[in-house]
Amino acid sequence: MVEKEFGYLDDEVVVTGLARFDKLQENHHPKREILLIPTWREWITNEEKLLNSLYYEKYIGFLQSDNLQGMLEEYDLKLNFYPHYRMQEYMAENVKFRTSRIELVELGTRTVQDLLKDNSIMITDFSSVSFDFTVLGKPVIYYHFDQDVFFANGILRPIEETFLGDIVYTEDDLFIKLEEVIRQGMKERNDVALRKELIFTYIDTNNNERILKNIMEAPIKRVESQLSGE
Repeated sequence: MVEKEFGYLDDEVVVTGLARFDKLQENHHPKREILLIPTWREWITNEEKLLNSLYYEKYIGFLQSDNLQGMLEEYDLKLNFYPHYRMQEYMAENVKFRTSRIELVELGTRTVQDLLKDNSIMITDFSSVSFDFTVLGKPVIYYHFDQDVFFANGILRPIEETFLGDIVYTEDDLFIKLEEVIRQGMKERNDVALRKELIFTYIDTNNNERILKNIMEAPIKRVESQLSGE
């Protein structure tokens, strides 16, 4: 994809794995907690547009629903809502939840990596943090209520090869899938585990080592290339 879409040559691209994945896998002890972590919509540029958006309607509707409150109580779970930084201030000042089982995680109070480690289920839409969760072997539910609008200009990879997990389009289906994942022990689906090679070449803790090795070898490779007349 990097070569085709951005014009790099084959010998200019090295697959190493992301450095942050190494630390991510240390001291990983998830709790009975759900992480709701949506990405942003670039067309929401002010508070008025936020309040009138489908984005706001869908997420606030989900968070304030009796269904969610009942499910958290029934299964003794907590939900951590980490809004995008552009939504943080408004949420902190204006939105209250009816249960202590839902926590608004304010910017700077916890790192994203700690949230990824501590939670057992992720609900997101199109956020790339889902890849980190998949590395950890934990289930992701993708809430794609505005998929056509979000990808109006196209997508670099097929959706089913990019979002490895359960994709839902309505709030009703989100609750059905969430309860299903909870009842199944909050485990990653077997077919997702088998399809990870669509995204990851490596799932280990040697990413930093590969990055450093290729940085150190890069000058030697350039000299060799120049000597050979390439």
